Amino acid sequence: MTITNSTSSTQTEIACDSYTWPVNGITYTTSGNYTYSLGCETKTLALTINNSSSILKTVALNSGILTSDHSGAIYQWYKCPNTPLANETGQSFKPSAVGDYKVEITVAGCTAVSDCITVSTLGLDDFKTTDFIMYPIPSKGILNIVTKNDGNYSIIDGAGKIVKSVNLNADILNTIHLEDLADGVFLIKNTDRNSFKAQKFILKK
Repeated sequence: MTITNSTSSTQTEIACDSYTWPVNGITYTTSGNYTYSLGCETKTLALTINNSSSILKTVALNSGILTSDHSGAIYQWYKCPNTPLANETGQSFKPSAVGDYKVEITVAGCTAVSDCITVSTLGLDDFKTTDFIMYPIPSKGILNIVTKNDGNYSIIDGAGKIVKSVNLNADILNTIHLEDLADGVFLIKNTDRNSFKAQKFILKK
């Protein structure tokens, strides 16, 4: 006579929405402890099911800053339709260019993606003065600039659209004619250097 000792084991799993246990082929959709016995062997599944429907997919847009409404998650921001943005993995994201953006949100193994949000105006709090002098401000149609950073510059209107492109030389007086632009608040940004922050000026003829 042969006596076989009983054995038992526990398998712990965390899954999103559902989990199919290979031991018995059953798909579970709720958390719990499930057992399966065959002969003298008993197996236990300690299962935690997280629901993707509980992830908040909405995004707030305030002063040019996008913020996911779901806190305490893992984030990845994208330029729509599907271009991931390097190092943009925080709950908030401050775009440097107008366009459509979305965020992928991961919580406990579940992932959800927001709708694309259109950013049409950049946040002005990003723009600080750096070795860059403009005068007169407000301008009546002529803008004088002395800069340490030469290269190509874009002039951006209040709607975030590029309305003029100019080339500036470093350490000399550059004069830009803006008589063809409507009055308003504008930004000028060096398109050759990502480290250069855009500068704001007013046109009032």
